Amino acid sequence: MNRKFLKVTKKILALIPLLQPITITAGYTFITYSYSIAYANDYQTYFDKGFEKGEEGDYFGSIYEYTAAIELNPNSVDAYYNRGWAKSQINDHNGAIADYQTAIDIDESYEKALYGLGFSKSKLGNYYGSISEYTRLININSQHEDAYFGRALSKSKIKNSYGAIADYTEVINLNPNNSNAFYNRGREKHFAGQYYEAVSDYSKAIEINNKFSEAYLYRSTSKSKIGDIEGACKDAKKAKSYGYKSVENNNWIKTNCKSGWF
Repeated sequence: MNRKFLKVTKKILALIPLLQPITITAGYTFITYSYSIAYANDYQTYFDKGFEKGEEGDYFGSIYEYTAAIELNPNSVDAYYNRGWAKSQINDHNGAIADYQTAIDIDESYEKALYGLGFSKSKLGNYYGSISEYTRLININSQHEDAYFGRALSKSKIKNSYGAIADYTEVINLNPNNSNAFYNRGREKHFAGQYYEAVSDYSKAIEINNKFSEAYLYRSTSKSKIGDIEGACKDAKKAKSYGYKSVENNNWIKTNCKSGWF
Protein backbone atom coordinates (compact mmCIF):
# COMPACT_ATOMS: atom_id res chain seq x y z
CA MET A 1 0.00 0.00 0.00
CA ASN A 2 2.76 2.39 0.98
CA ARG A 3 4.73 1.58 -2.18
CA LYS A 4 1.69 2.32 -4.33
CA PHE A 5 1.13 5.61 -2.45
CA LEU A 6 4.74 6.69 -2.97
CA LYS A 7 4.57 5.80 -6.66
CA VAL A 8 1.46 7.95 -7.14
CA THR A 9 3.01 10.71 -5.06
CA LYS A 10 6.04 10.92 -7.38
CA LYS A 11 3.70 11.46 -10.33
CA ILE A 12 1.88 14.22 -8.44
CA LEU A 13 5.17 15.92 -7.55
CA ALA A 14 6.01 16.28 -11.20
CA LEU A 15 2.87 18.38 -11.70
CA ILE A 16 3.50 20.86 -8.86
CA PRO A 17 5.09 24.25 -9.70
CA LEU A 18 8.73 24.33 -8.76
CA LEU A 19 8.61 27.16 -6.23
CA GLN A 20 5.55 25.91 -4.35
CA PRO A 21 6.27 24.27 -0.96
CA ILE A 22 4.30 21.08 -0.61
CA THR A 23 3.03 18.91 2.22
CA ILE A 24 2.21 15.26 1.64
CA THR A 25 0.39 13.04 4.12
CA ALA A 26 1.58 9.42 4.21
CA GLY A 27 -0.33 7.59 6.92
CA TYR A 28 0.49 9.49 10.07
CA THR A 29 3.71 11.01 8.65
CA PHE A 30 3.92 14.57 7.27
CA ILE A 31 6.59 15.17 4.64
CA THR A 32 7.38 18.79 3.82
CA TYR A 33 9.56 19.48 0.80
CA SER A 34 10.51 22.58 -1.14
CA TYR A 35 12.31 23.03 -4.41
CA SER A 36 13.64 26.43 -3.32
CA ILE A 37 17.17 24.98 -3.10
CA ALA A 38 17.06 24.19 -6.82
CA TYR A 39 15.88 27.72 -7.48
CA ALA A 40 18.60 29.16 -5.26
CA ASN A 41 21.18 27.33 -7.31
CA ASP A 42 19.65 28.68 -10.54
CA TYR A 43 19.71 32.20 -9.08
CA GLN A 44 23.41 31.90 -8.29
CA THR A 45 24.10 30.54 -11.76
CA TYR A 46 22.42 33.53 -13.42
CA PHE A 47 24.10 35.93 -10.99
CA ASP A 48 27.55 34.48 -11.67
CA LYS A 49 26.96 34.59 -15.43
CA GLY A 50 25.90 38.22 -15.13
CA PHE A 51 29.11 39.03 -13.30
CA GLU A 52 31.27 37.17 -15.83
CA LYS A 53 29.64 38.87 -18.80
CA GLY A 54 30.02 42.26 -17.16
CA GLU A 55 33.72 41.59 -16.60
CA GLU A 56 34.04 40.63 -20.28
CA GLY A 57 32.35 43.86 -21.41
CA ASP A 58 29.17 42.11 -22.59
CA TYR A 59 26.89 44.52 -20.75
CA PHE A 60 23.67 43.58 -22.54
CA GLY A 61 24.32 39.92 -21.80
CA SER A 62 25.09 40.83 -18.20
CA ILE A 63 21.77 42.68 -17.91
CA TYR A 64 19.87 39.68 -19.26
CA GLU A 65 21.48 37.33 -16.74
CA TYR A 66 20.88 39.64 -13.77
CA THR A 67 17.27 40.05 -14.89
CA ALA A 68 16.83 36.28 -14.77
CA ALA A 69 18.46 36.22 -11.32
CA ILE A 70 16.13 38.95 -10.07
CA GLU A 71 13.08 37.05 -11.30
CA LEU A 72 14.14 34.19 -9.02
CA ASN A 73 15.23 36.39 -6.11
CA PRO A 74 13.50 39.80 -6.26
CA ASN A 75 15.10 40.88 -2.97
CA SER A 76 18.72 40.57 -4.11
CA VAL A 77 20.25 44.02 -3.62
CA ASP A 78 23.47 42.84 -5.25
CA ALA A 79 21.67 41.75 -8.42
CA TYR A 80 19.85 45.08 -8.69
CA TYR A 81 23.07 47.00 -8.07
CA ASN A 82 25.08 44.98 -10.58
CA ARG A 83 22.36 45.28 -13.21
CA GLY A 84 22.29 49.01 -12.57
CA TRP A 85 26.06 49.17 -13.03
CA ALA A 86 25.81 47.26 -16.32
CA LYS A 87 23.10 49.66 -17.52
CA SER A 88 25.31 52.62 -16.65
CA GLN A 89 28.03 51.13 -18.88
CA ILE A 90 25.70 51.38 -21.89
CA ASN A 91 24.67 54.91 -20.83
CA ASP A 92 21.21 53.82 -19.73
CA HIS A 93 21.47 55.97 -16.63
CA ASN A 94 17.70 56.20 -16.15
CA GLY A 95 17.56 52.41 -16.04
CA ALA A 96 20.55 52.34 -13.72
CA ILE A 97 18.89 54.81 -11.36
CA ALA A 98 15.76 52.66 -11.22
CA ASP A 99 17.81 49.60 -10.23
CA TYR A 100 19.91 51.47 -7.69
CA GLN A 101 16.74 52.90 -6.14
CA THR A 102 15.18 49.46 -5.87
CA ALA A 103 18.30 48.20 -4.10
CA ILE A 104 18.06 51.12 -1.66
CA ASP A 105 14.35 50.47 -1.11
CA ILE A 106 15.36 47.00 0.05
CA ASP A 107 18.40 48.19 2.04
CA GLU A 108 18.51 51.95 2.63
CA SER A 109 22.13 51.81 3.81
CA TYR A 110 23.43 50.03 0.69
CA GLU A 111 26.45 52.23 -0.01
CA LYS A 112 27.30 51.09 -3.52
CA ALA A 113 23.78 51.83 -4.74
CA LEU A 114 23.82 55.29 -3.17
CA TYR A 115 27.11 56.00 -4.92
CA GLY A 116 25.65 54.68 -8.18
CA LEU A 117 22.67 57.03 -7.82
CA GLY A 118 25.00 60.00 -7.35
CA PHE A 119 27.09 58.99 -10.35
CA SER A 120 24.21 58.35 -12.74
CA LYS A 121 22.36 61.50 -11.73
CA SER A 122 25.48 63.54 -12.45
CA LYS A 123 25.78 61.88 -15.86
CA LEU A 124 22.23 63.00 -16.63
CA GLY A 125 23.06 66.57 -15.60
CA ASN A 126 21.05 66.36 -12.39
CA TYR A 127 23.87 67.81 -10.29
CA TYR A 128 21.74 68.86 -7.34
CA GLY A 129 20.26 65.37 -7.19
CA SER A 130 23.74 63.92 -7.45
CA ILE A 131 24.96 66.07 -4.56
CA SER A 132 21.99 64.94 -2.48
CA GLU A 133 22.78 61.23 -3.04
CA TYR A 134 26.49 61.66 -2.29
CA THR A 135 25.56 63.55 0.87
CA ARG A 136 23.29 60.69 1.97
CA LEU A 137 26.19 58.31 1.46
CA ILE A 138 28.62 60.53 3.38
CA ASN A 139 26.14 60.71 6.25
CA ILE A 140 26.29 56.90 6.42
CA ASN A 141 30.04 56.63 5.83
CA SER A 142 32.04 59.78 6.51
CA GLN A 143 35.21 58.05 5.27
CA HIS A 144 33.92 57.41 1.74
CA GLU A 145 36.61 59.00 -0.42
CA ASP A 146 34.81 58.49 -3.74
CA ALA A 147 31.61 60.09 -2.42
CA TYR A 148 33.47 63.30 -1.51
CA PHE A 149 35.21 63.25 -4.91
CA GLY A 150 31.94 62.73 -6.80
CA ARG A 151 30.19 65.42 -4.80
CA ALA A 152 33.05 67.83 -5.52
CA LEU A 153 32.69 67.17 -9.26
CA SER A 154 28.96 67.90 -9.11
CA LYS A 155 29.54 71.06 -7.06
CA SER A 156 32.01 72.20 -9.68
CA LYS A 157 29.35 71.73 -12.36
CA ILE A 158 27.05 74.18 -10.57
CA LYS A 159 29.94 76.67 -10.16
CA ASN A 160 30.24 76.08 -6.41
CA SER A 161 34.03 76.27 -6.34
CA TYR A 162 34.30 76.77 -2.58
CA GLY A 163 32.09 73.75 -1.92
CA ALA A 164 34.16 71.69 -4.35
CA ILE A 165 37.39 72.83 -2.68
CA ALA A 166 36.03 71.71 0.70
CA ASP A 167 35.16 68.26 -0.64
CA TYR A 168 38.51 67.80 -2.41
CA THR A 169 40.16 68.75 0.89
CA GLU A 170 38.22 65.91 2.55
CA VAL A 171 39.47 63.54 -0.14
CA ILE A 172 43.05 64.65 0.46
CA ASN A 173 42.65 64.21 4.21
CA LEU A 174 41.52 60.64 3.60
CA ASN A 175 44.11 59.94 0.91
CA PRO A 176 47.10 62.32 0.74
CA ASN A 177 48.36 60.51 -2.38
CA ASN A 178 45.33 61.27 -4.52
CA SER A 179 46.95 63.35 -7.25
CA ASN A 180 43.63 63.95 -9.01
CA ALA A 181 42.19 65.56 -5.88
CA PHE A 182 45.14 67.99 -5.69
CA TYR A 183 44.83 68.70 -9.41
CA ASN A 184 41.07 69.30 -9.28
CA ARG A 185 41.34 71.41 -6.15
CA GLY A 186 44.00 73.45 -7.91
CA ARG A 187 41.63 74.11 -10.79
CA GLU A 188 38.85 75.20 -8.44
CA LYS A 189 41.25 77.55 -6.67
CA HIS A 190 42.29 78.98 -10.02
CA PHE A 191 38.63 79.62 -10.91
CA ALA A 192 38.22 81.31 -7.53
CA GLY A 193 41.17 83.61 -8.30
CA GLN A 194 43.50 81.90 -5.80
CA TYR A 195 46.40 81.55 -8.22
CA TYR A 196 49.23 81.04 -5.73
CA GLU A 197 47.23 78.39 -3.90
CA ALA A 198 46.41 76.75 -7.24
CA VAL A 199 50.11 76.56 -8.13
CA SER A 200 50.74 74.88 -4.78
CA ASP A 201 48.11 72.21 -5.43
CA TYR A 202 49.33 71.53 -8.96
CA SER A 203 52.85 71.16 -7.57
CA LYS A 204 51.65 68.57 -5.05
CA ALA A 205 49.87 66.65 -7.82
CA ILE A 206 53.13 66.65 -9.81
CA GLU A 207 55.10 65.45 -6.77
CA ILE A 208 52.82 62.40 -6.67
CA ASN A 209 52.79 61.92 -10.46
CA ASN A 210 55.72 63.65 -12.15
CA LYS A 211 54.30 62.98 -15.64
CA PHE A 212 50.91 64.55 -14.95
CA SER A 213 50.69 66.60 -18.16
CA GLU A 214 47.44 68.40 -17.29
CA ALA A 215 48.86 69.51 -13.94
CA TYR A 216 51.85 71.07 -15.71
CA LEU A 217 49.55 72.77 -18.21
CA TYR A 218 47.26 74.33 -15.64
CA ARG A 219 50.13 75.25 -13.36
CA SER A 220 51.46 77.11 -16.38
CA THR A 221 48.14 78.94 -16.67
CA SER A 222 48.11 79.93 -13.00
CA LYS A 223 51.74 81.07 -13.15
CA SER A 224 50.99 83.25 -16.16
CA LYS A 225 48.16 84.88 -14.18
CA ILE A 226 50.62 86.03 -11.49
CA GLY A 227 53.24 87.18 -14.01
CA ASP A 228 55.66 84.23 -13.76
CA ILE A 229 56.03 83.85 -17.54
CA GLU A 230 59.34 82.01 -17.33
CA GLY A 231 57.86 79.43 -14.98
CA ALA A 232 54.73 79.24 -17.10
CA CYS A 233 56.81 78.53 -20.21
CA LYS A 234 58.67 75.71 -18.50
CA ASP A 235 55.42 74.11 -17.42
CA ALA A 236 53.73 74.56 -20.80
CA LYS A 237 56.67 72.81 -22.47
CA LYS A 238 56.61 70.05 -19.84
CA ALA A 239 52.93 69.47 -20.54
CA LYS A 240 53.71 69.14 -24.23
CA SER A 241 56.65 66.80 -23.62
CA TYR A 242 54.45 64.49 -21.53
CA GLY A 243 51.87 64.17 -24.27
CA TYR A 244 49.40 67.02 -23.80
CA LYS A 245 48.31 67.94 -27.33
CA SER A 246 46.76 71.36 -27.71
CA VAL A 247 46.98 73.87 -30.54
CA GLU A 248 46.24 76.60 -28.02
CA ASN A 249 49.16 75.55 -25.81
CA ASN A 250 51.50 75.29 -28.77
CA ASN A 251 50.54 78.77 -29.94
CA TRP A 252 51.00 80.14 -26.42
CA ILE A 253 54.52 78.69 -26.31
CA LYS A 254 55.39 80.23 -29.68
CA THR A 255 54.08 83.62 -28.63
CA ASN A 256 55.38 83.84 -25.08
CA CYS A 257 58.44 81.63 -24.71
CA LYS A 258 61.86 82.65 -26.01
CA SER A 259 62.93 79.20 -27.07
CA GLY A 260 59.67 78.58 -28.93
CA TRP A 261 59.39 75.04 -30.19
CA PHE A 262 61.58 72.21 -28.95
